[in-house]
Amino acid sequence: MRTDIVGYTYNAENYLPDSLIETLITKGMLAPGARGMSTEEALDQAAAIDGIDRYDERSFDSGDFPKVIFSEQLTTDDLEWMGWDALPGTYADGGTFVDILSGPFAGERVEEK
Repeated sequence: MRTDIVGYTYNAENYLPDSLIETLITKGMLAPGARGMSTEEALDQAAAIDGIDRYDERSFDSGDFPKVIFSEQLTTDDLEWMGWDALPGTYADGGTFVDILSGPFAGERVEEK
């Protein structure tokens, strides 16, 4: 699976990029102009204002500032909050997986860990 940013975790919730921007605007962490930016650009600006090194995720808590969720970190439990359709399956050795049917990773397989 590719290593792409698929979402963010913030304040004990997971968000897709667009919904994170709206949440942070509502909380006053971002200005409404952030709607015209990429999520990464908006977060970089917010981090600079707050003095957060967002590229050292060990230096801050996800309750204080969003952390990245990469595609390689996904499990089948993540498919629901992401709104992706998936088809579960089982290997002959008993291992389980899902084939992603919709979303940016359609056609890829996520193996249960």
